[in-house]
Amino acid sequence: MTDLAVHTDTPDHDTTNTVPTAVFFADPRATTFLLADTIGSLLAAYSIQHAYVDLTTLGGVTVAGELLRAGVAYTLLDFGQQVPTAPADHTAQFDLEQPRSLADIPYLSAMSADTLTVKVEELAAMNANLVLIPAMADERLIDFSPNSLVGAVLVQAEEIQRDVLVLSPPQRGLRCVPTPDSDVAPERYELQTLLIRVDDTQE
Repeated sequence: MTDLAVHTDTPDHDTTNTVPTAVFFADPRATTFLLADTIGSLLAAYSIQHAYVDLTTLGGVTVAGELLRAGVAYTLLDFGQQVPTAPADHTAQFDLEQPRSLADIPYLSAMSADTLTVKVEELAAMNANLVLIPAMADERLIDFSPNSLVGAVLVQAEEIQRDVLVLSPPQRGLRCVPTPDSDVAPERYELQTLLIRVDDTQE
């Protein structure tokens, strides 16, 4: 896993405690293949204890499902997109062991700790590790165009000199993870991670 400095936040405004925090931005077109496994490893590797997530994309829904599985509190992001509501009578339909779908939005919304309203032009300034889940622009290139959400966040991050962790689409290759304690297989695969530093983007 790529080194990442842990940022902290105070989701409980009645205390001064800080916890390792991440904010996830997913392109609506991004595939969720192996995303859940990669998110699970990311949460464990950096001991993430609080997260912000946008539930209007399947990638965001997948992230929220893994946060729930890991017992990590998460807050919904509202940056001008339509944040879904959570009717209580939909909660019984959720199955943590099934692949995520947009039908899970009501339950995952209901299980969130809160909703945070942020200006879209200030997303990269949030006091949390920035994690991007992009889509492919074509067969070879990741789409970081400024008119996409992840591209806009990356541009903002460059302007304010913030590092960004990218979960590379599976088309760019996978990372083999040994599982010596597993009785099923000696290895498994996850998405590759790429830490984009300010100096790297200036090339």
